[in-house]
Amino acid sequence: MKTLHLTIIISLLSIFMVNIDIACAQGGPIIMGPFSSLSQILSSGNNVYIMWSDYDAKEKVYRTLFRTINDGGKSFGHIYEMGNSFSGPAFSQMASHDNNLYIVLGNTLKKSSDYGNTFEDKIPVSTPTGGISNIVATENHV
Repeated sequence: MKTLHLTIIISLLSIFMVNIDIACAQGGPIIMGPFSSLSQILSSGNNVYIMWSDYDAKEKVYRTLFRTINDGGKSFGHIYEMGNSFSGPAFSQMASHDNNLYIVLGNTLKKSSDYGNTFEDKIPVSTPTGGISNIVATENHV
């Protein structure tokens, strides 16, 4: 089963990168630019979640971006801007269980109860180190 998930993730990442090249060649929006870095890919059932950071040279800010694939790789969802950082790419983590998806950006947590299609307000989290280093989701708990 892990091999199947890994194969799906690698295939989707390849499709994602090809779609970027096609969009750029056809004058579409650039999804990942030359100063982008992939943060994490997470799979859960038929869903694949992709998060990356992109540097906006004009605004001089790093944007953390998120995209979901809810149909086994047939199409990509909307790109969500999850947060900004002026000092560098924000450390981010994702965890999911069933329809719940949790995203941590530094010291804030965002929750989606509909497979990453919408998100609740950010929840600030206080830790001794100033940020969350890892999260795990089980049922309705994170």
